[in-house]
Amino acid sequence: ANALVSAYTEKDQVTVIGNTQNVSDSDIVVMVMRGDDDDVLSSLDQGLVTAAQLGVNANTSRIKDVETTVSVNYKYTDSDTGTRTDRTTYQQDGNLASRTENTGKQYANSVNADVEFQKETGKVWFHVRPGFRYGRTESSGGSSSETRRGENLMNRSENTTRSLSDSRWAQVDADLTFREVGGKTGRTIYLSGGTSYDETGGESAENTLLTVSGIQDVRSMTYQSDGRTSSLDGRIRYTEPLGKKWTLSTSANLDWSRRNRVRDAFDPAGRNDYYSSVSRSNYLSQQYDVTAQYELGTGSWITVGARAIGTQNETFSKSYGIEDTTGKDQWYWYVAPSLNFQYNKGVNRLMISSSAYSQRPSAERMLPVLNIANPSRLTLGNVYLKPYSYNYFSANWTRNNREKFSTLM
Repeated sequence: ANALVSAYTEKDQVTVIGNTQNVSDSDIVVMVMRGDDDDVLSSLDQGLVTAAQLGVNANTSRIKDVETTVSVNYKYTDSDTGTRTDRTTYQQDGNLASRTENTGKQYANSVNADVEFQKETGKVWFHVRPGFRYGRTESSGGSSSETRRGENLMNRSENTTRSLSDSRWAQVDADLTFREVGGKTGRTIYLSGGTSYDETGGESAENTLLTVSGIQDVRSMTYQSDGRTSSLDGRIRYTEPLGKKWTLSTSANLDWSRRNRVRDAFDPAGRNDYYSSVSRSNYLSQQYDVTAQYELGTGSWITVGARAIGTQNETFSKSYGIEDTTGKDQWYWYVAPSLNFQYNKGVNRLMISSSAYSQRPSAERMLPVLNIANPSRLTLGNVYLKPYSYNYFSANWTRNNREKFSTLM
């Protein structure tokens, strides 16, 4: 069900939107896979979702040349999930048959609030966007897995989990554009910057029963986690037109972030240092771009250039009584060409682009914590992972005939 109410005057507008969803459509999906691709399986685990949300948006232009927008959104979801996976591993001394079953229940509440001040008139443009997020998630679940060779049980595990977590996030970003600098059309200077703070924390519990060769191992663990992330970023870009067809542009970006993760583990005897961990990282990235654009015609152009990316990711980790620091004073540089081409003629459009990107490993992949949710398939983060870079290339052709209402891509 959906509902919308809107009211407006010459300078103001307020809109209220409500939405509810009882249970989303659920289909049975059967897949035959080769190898081990858990990412594909996790993307299918959407479950049955009941949701409701309420949003309020207000817009005013009472400040001269400035448009102000305020939006607030609340969302609630209730989801039930369940999956079953059967796997066969073919071996000379007898095939292994594995089955994994998972069930889960989750309640989630979130509140978002955003404000934007926008001026896009005259020779000086600006945007200022503060924002805030708060969320609480409560979940519980159970899983079981077993592996057999013929009629013989090789191993079996049963696991139940429950967790309660809170998250808080706030940010402010802004940009400022000086247009027609020195009185020349097309010459611009663009400045932008932002800062954000993210805080997460909560408690979770796991109970597992592992059976291997008839021997059972029972384990009960409680975890208390705390995570904090701070970031700063800034950018400057200068654009200079050369004649009617050419435009040169150069830019510099600087990003910094600090990420702290603490996970304390407890068993019935008290704190368990073996499963407790600490991870702290400082990330610094600098990026430089130089491009030249040539206008081929209306809606058609080609842009060529180069991009240089430097990243430093210093990480301290302590787990299982061992501590280490990686990436200190180590810079990783990557230089690659860039291309952006667009050609329009009649109902046809051709677009080709290529660029370089750099990214650091996620906190979950670097956190050296043994995940015992499925004891027969343990996972562990790697603190020695390094930032990585890659080239992105895309090409697409579109034919859009509005007279015949036909589109080809």
